[in-house]
Amino acid sequence: MLTAHDLRFRGHHADIITPTSFSAAAGEVTLVIHESPETRTALGLILTDRMRPTSGSVDSPRPLRRRSALIDAPDITEPGDELTGRGIVTEAMALTPGMRTLFLNRRAESWMADHGLGELAREPLERIDGAHRLRLLTETALMDEAVDLLVLDSPDRHAPAEEWLPYVAEVAARGVTVVVLLPSAPHDWRGTVVYVGDDGCADQPEPAADTEPQNPTHEEEDRA
Repeated sequence: MLTAHDLRFRGHHADIITPTSFSAAAGEVTLVIHESPETRTALGLILTDRMRPTSGSVDSPRPLRRRSALIDAPDITEPGDELTGRGIVTEAMALTPGMRTLFLNRRAESWMADHGLGELAREPLERIDGAHRLRLLTETALMDEAVDLLVLDSPDRHAPAEEWLPYVAEVAARGVTVVVLLPSAPHDWRGTVVYVGDDGCADQPEPAADTEPQNPTHEEEDRA
């Protein structure tokens, strides 16, 4: 679970993030929408405790920075295009607490094979398609067992949502809290959507057509 309360971030001349409130639950994918890349990245930094908001707060059941990963934020956490898949995994292993650092290249290739990413080991990132790029960066972040909150910054810039959203939903199903920062919501998305500037009212999935009403009217009670 992650809860943002009236988050606001002031730039030099204007608000980069206008007051925004929402909750993101473990096991679910929450889309947070704003057209500005600067706003999305600033929000990602705040939600992972890499930057302080001008006002507002983020509530987390555990220390936020330790449990979170900001995935592929432009100019912040995105890897260099020249890095190979193995290089990215090796670096993640070297930075993961408690991870042995002997024979990292060999262990990285073995780990990649175990996670269905073996064919990417010697490919530079610039030649890896967007869906595999996201899978590679996400799985390496989850290598750290303390991480259970992922904030994905604008994955749509590398591939359309239909190519990676099913995978992101699978990651959330592991009990991970997933927040995806996007310029717009996919038209067929039925999950939670939050717009930067919302005061706490997120769009929720529409109930199925055959869902029974939770609070029947008096007329329905009489018919029963």
